Amino acid sequence: MKDPRPDSTGIHYIDNSRGETLSEKIKAQLDLDADWYIFRHEDLSVPADFGPLVDQLTFFDREHVGVAGVIGTLCLFPTLTWWNPMRPQVTVGAITQGFSNGQPDVLMADGPGVRTDAVSVDGCVMAFSREFLERFESHPFHPRLCYDVDACLQALSLGYKVGILDFPCRHQSEGKFDIGELEATRKKMMAYWAPRVDFPVIHTSKFRRV
Repeated sequence: MKDPRPDSTGIHYIDNSRGETLSEKIKAQLDLDADWYIFRHEDLSVPADFGPLVDQLTFFDREHVGVAGVIGTLCLFPTLTWWNPMRPQVTVGAITQGFSNGQPDVLMADGPGVRTDAVSVDGCVMAFSREFLERFESHPFHPRLCYDVDACLQALSLGYKVGILDFPCRHQSEGKFDIGELEATRKKMMAYWAPRVDFPVIHTSKFRRV
């Protein structure tokens, strides 16, 4: 992803070397003039046809969506993870999960379709509107953990919606992370967000200024 030239859809592929944390890498792309910025993991495969994605992002512009992904949740609990608890009761979207041990792929289809009432999305692929990204803050909770949830909560706190894209992706990762690091990061984030909003969070939750 180091070719800055646009393809026929007007989409640019840019280097992710700028910035230390994932939040900083996302923020660093603003020097490229665009309406939407898409961040994805290198082990995530996307369709060759971006036409449907462009149409959905145009719709999200009208609906004041600030952040979007392909799978996430309608309700965010203090665990700050989209997959736990109560999956699939409160999760929406779809993604194909690949595995490093060679077992067959699993389609995680928790409610496919375009939506604008999500609360958090998985960070393996995220779309950011320029308007929101200009107001986005890079919080130093952790270089690689929980940046997705933090970005979604920031969007909601600023009055933006969180969207679900109908865009078939495949993620070749089981989400490797250290449980201790995840819990420490969760505690830092809860210390920041708990005074600002009551958990569990839904898309109509009211945020407070602190």
